[in-house]
Parts: sequence; structure tokens; C-alpha cells
Amino acid sequence: MKSFDKEIAKKLRTEIETALKGLSEKYDIEIRTGSCTYSETEIKYRLEIKTRDQEVIAMKEKTKWDNYCKMLGFEKTDFGKTFDVKGETYRITGCDLGRSKFDLVTIRISDNKTMLWKSEQIKKKFHPETTTDKVNSALNIALNEVV
Repeated sequence: MKSFDKEIAKKLRTEIETALKGLSEKYDIEIRTGSCTYSETEIKYRLEIKTRDQEVIAMKEKTKWDNYCKMLGFEKTDFGKTFDVKGETYRITGCDLGRSKFDLVTIRISDNKTMLWKSEQIKKKFHPETTTDKVNSALNIALNEVV
């Protein structure tokens, strides 16, 4: 092989991921090659390794939830609670602030499928009178007193 190109980088990625499969199984982790840059003389892959331990993942999500749930209009105690929509039951498993709309992460109980929701849709099921409602109410009272 005299120089590298896009096709060689793709082919090597597939072979590298196949070679890493044994390590992945041995340590019960997910390993994949991420983004790639290449030139004629070198190829660089981003190596991504994630745990499969659901307990560790849940602890991380709980910590993130505890730190950011107020921003979404929830309480810390709402983590793990269930709610029903159209005959299906969902459990709150976290939040994803990197998403502008569907920022509430849940699991559908019937099949353990991860489902995303707009926090605005769901928070009123747990907290009918939100902070926004309280602020609007206070503003209306103040405006009525001025008039």
C-alpha cells in the first residue's frame, strides 16, 4: 500500500472493528471507531469505548437528572416515575439537554424501548402548576392592580 485514501480508510475501519470485537466481549464494553481523518501517509480514527453496565449508566443518568431536572420543570423525585399516554406506560430515565425539543428520555414499559418526549408535554402530568404558570399568574395580578 503506497498511500491512503477514503476507500482504504473505510475498509480498515471495518477490519479494526472486527478485530476489536473480541476485546468488546471479553470486557463487556462497546468499542467502535468514530470519526476519521486521513492523508496519503496516515489515518486517524477516534476510538469510542462505552460501558454496558446498566447500573453505571443509570447512576450517571440519575446524577445528570438531579443537576438539570429543574431546568425542565421537574423535581429530583420525578426520576423513575411512570406516566401513561394513549394506553402505554412510560418511565422517566433521564434528560438530554443537547436536544432542543425532545429532551426527556423515557422507556416504554411494554417493550423497554427508549422514547423521547418534549418535557413541556410531560411535566404538567406531574406538576400541573409550573413555575411559568406561577409567574404568569403573578404578572396578571400585578397588571390588574395597576389598572
